Amino acid sequence: DRAAGAALGLAQAPILTPESAQGVGKPLVALSMFGPSEHCAQAIRQKLEEAGCQVIGFSAAGVCDRAMEDMIAEGYFAGVVDLTSGGVGEYVMGGMRSAGPHRLEAAGKIGIPQVVAPGGVNLMSPRKSRYKPDYHERRKYDLDKLRTFLRLNTDELEEVARAFAAKLNQATGPVIFLIPTQGWCSFDRPGGNVYAPDEDKAFTEELKRNLNPSVEVREVDANLEDEAFAQAMTEAFLSLLPKAAAA
Repeated sequence: DRAAGAALGLAQAPILTPESAQGVGKPLVALSMFGPSEHCAQAIRQKLEEAGCQVIGFSAAGVCDRAMEDMIAEGYFAGVVDLTSGGVGEYVMGGMRSAGPHRLEAAGKIGIPQVVAPGGVNLMSPRKSRYKPDYHERRKYDLDKLRTFLRLNTDELEEVARAFAAKLNQATGPVIFLIPTQGWCSFDRPGGNVYAPDEDKAFTEELKRNLNPSVEVREVDANLEDEAFAQAMTEAFLSLLPKAAAA
């Protein structure tokens, strides 16, 4: 029957190894995403596949993006599109999406190209049992009954920006950081409770101040979930692949 056939197909499927991943003739790309960046992630996936890449998506909720870092370090991927890098800030702030102290480091260590965006970086999701007194007064977005995102203040955004810079400055491969100027996820839009682009500039300016000149920062006049931003991310990543091949 259909279920048995599917099980047999899985059993007969070749096991993915770093060697087999790089030997299929199509660059294998890691892509980080979460629900509020899903539209952009799917658009990027489609565009990269049309360009001849293979894409594996990872839910950036803490566990899967740790696994992504491990697989990057083991040599599975030709490059990384880190659309949803909020796990870096969640670690700094003690949030539930924390991906540990080594998030955003593996690609730089092994020298593969990476294009990074601040998907969800201006938000944190601390456990409600660990709320600090001022957290109750923060602008927030209730994703569901269990998960609430709180807006980072400007001091926190600057602290997180310095953490990003410290990691990306160690990269031995090419890096482009793209920043949408009209919000960093689907609900971070004009009229939304967490929308504050002037405050997001604190992150952008602190990042620029601390990054090495070798790391390019591009600002895109769009929301992270807009087609224009997906196109910009895709074009930036594809522009780095020839450089990686020539290295």
